[in-house]
Amino acid sequence: MCINNGTLLCLLVGGFTVIQLMDGSKHNRRDAPPIVDLTVEGMFSRTREVYQNALKRFGPIIGVWRKGRLEYITNEIYAKQVLTTNDLFSFEKANAQILNLNVVLYIPGRSFFKDLVKLISESIDHNLDRIIKSVYPIFERRSRELCLATTRSSDAHTRCSPDFFVETQFTMAEVMVTVIFGKDHATSANIQSVVALTAVFATLTGMQYQNTSRFGRTFPRLYRMITWIRVMAVTVPFELCRSIGPLIWRITGEYARKSGPRATSMATPNEEPSSVLIYACDKYVNPSTMRLNRKDRLWIVVLMLGLLLASVHTTSVVATFVIYELARRPEYLQPLREELKTIVEHDSASGRTGLTLQSLSLATKADSFIREVMRLKGDTLAQVRMSTCDAPLGPYIIPKGCLVIPFSTLVHEDPTVFGADASTFNGFQWVEKSKPAVMAGASHIVFGLGRWACPGRNLAVNEIKLLLFNLIQIATPSLHEGTFEITDAMNTVTVPPRAALSLKALDV
Repeated sequence: MCINNGTLLCLLVGGFTVIQLMDGSKHNRRDAPPIVDLTVEGMFSRTREVYQNALKRFGPIIGVWRKGRLEYITNEIYAKQVLTTNDLFSFEKANAQILNLNVVLYIPGRSFFKDLVKLISESIDHNLDRIIKSVYPIFERRSRELCLATTRSSDAHTRCSPDFFVETQFTMAEVMVTVIFGKDHATSANIQSVVALTAVFATLTGMQYQNTSRFGRTFPRLYRMITWIRVMAVTVPFELCRSIGPLIWRITGEYARKSGPRATSMATPNEEPSSVLIYACDKYVNPSTMRLNRKDRLWIVVLMLGLLLASVHTTSVVATFVIYELARRPEYLQPLREELKTIVEHDSASGRTGLTLQSLSLATKADSFIREVMRLKGDTLAQVRMSTCDAPLGPYIIPKGCLVIPFSTLVHEDPTVFGADASTFNGFQWVEKSKPAVMAGASHIVFGLGRWACPGRNLAVNEIKLLLFNLIQIATPSLHEGTFEITDAMNTVTVPPRAALSLKALDV
């Protein structure tokens, strides 16, 4: 790692190296937290153990070099302060840097993260009931297709499924294509394009592969540069121009030729909701000319891609964790099936059954199970902020422009909050505590905290419930050898676990 030719005073203590910088750089404040040199392999393969031991020995705040950057890691004591003190610790700057998307911060007159949050809140959260009704058939159909695909063998009742995470990605992609563009555009080509694009951007932003690549861990800056060039020069233009890009451009172009903003706004009662894309057109159209200029159309493209990335990939990862945890904890299956029987709605006219936002809100056991999976699935460095000045934090001063990251494991397994069994899975404990999966808090930072808590968490949790219920009502999931493998111990937020999932069809 580069220390700007500074003089180092290294003290080996129990397998860690405490480094004091003596060159007058911004990281050489006497009141800054100690810098601990963690072994690269241990950092990525034994993340929880290595970071916990370092914080226990040198905490409550330590500096760690990772991927060519100095990051300050806090224990559970200062997590809330970091995530909610927005004037000292910036969400936007931190996430732009960690996702390798700094360019979005320098678009004049635009604020990517703020605009995206507002778009989700106004066009999705306010219309969640109608959205759930429109996408329920997707989960019903895809669950049956997945079950059917896994039972076509000589043993008609059990067989390892296709890659469950990939299948879940396609399900979530179809849902979001329907929500963003409208059900008429949920074609196979568009769905495949969305899955490809989300995978590409996951690679571009460093979400996947870098932690598990020896080259990426050893030469992080070079890895990021090569990945950026390869993705932006080759993959993104191809995937974006193949389907989704032209679709967005065509719809925004057609919008300008209409007689003005659509009367069927998503917020209009008793009307079929228009797509999120049309909502964005309504928002950015010039009210005087009723036209969308080229700059606004390009910005809408950026927002739609950001929404797709945020909603498809990460939701698919969490959903995979939930189903895998349920598969290895069969004692929860029957109570969840019983709960489904009590909340499912019957349409006397059509004779069909289904689930709505109202009925899903009554699924407190499923909600509790999802919350517990998210709490204990292994999040480590999930939420990140950047110091906007020389920021006081506990007994230290965090130098301006540094990444500050609460260590999620200590937050979610804090014995002062959860008791002696803080690390023990208790899937239904949140039913009695009346804390739904979407509720953020100082001891539950899965969705962030404060102003920047994930705006799409309501949709995400309900999508996972729909997948869970539609799957268990027709099949029993199980895992080969009864467990799954954490693929990337540092990044369980955006990298799915690995397992061979089996389904045993129910006699229904």
